[in-house]
Amino acid sequence: MTYTKQCPFCGEFFDASRIDQIFCSSKCRNGFNNDIQAKLNAPYQSIAKNLKTQDELLEKYSSNPNILFHSENFKQYGIIMDHAFRFHYDKSNNLTNIIFVKYQLVLVKQSLYKIAKS
Repeated sequence: MTYTKQCPFCGEFFDASRIDQIFCSSKCRNGFNNDIQAKLNAPYQSIAKNLKTQDELLEKYSSNPNILFHSENFKQYGIIMDHAFRFHYDKSNNLTNIIFVKYQLVLVKQSLYKIAKS
C-alpha cells in the first residue's frame, strides 16, 4: 500500500512506501536535518567568532607589555565586555580579571588593566 504525502523539505508530492515516511528521499531528510542543525548552531558560531575576534585584538595589543587599559576606554580600543568568557571578582567585589579565550585583562590598580595570557 502506498500513501501520497508532501515532502516538508522540497514540497514535492510522493508515494510513501511506509505510513511513517516523512520525506521523499534521504537527500531531503538530510537537507532538512542540516537546516535545523545550522539554525541551532548559529548563535554559538556567532559567540565563537566574537571570542576569536576579541582574542586576535588582544594578541595585537599584547606585543606592548607596558600598555595599560583604563576600564572607561575599553570600547575605544575595541574591547567588548560582552565578548568576555568569564569575570573574576575579589572579596570587595572589584573586577580583577576579564577572561577571554587566550588572553585576559588583569587589574593592575584601580580601573587599569594589563593584558596577560590566560
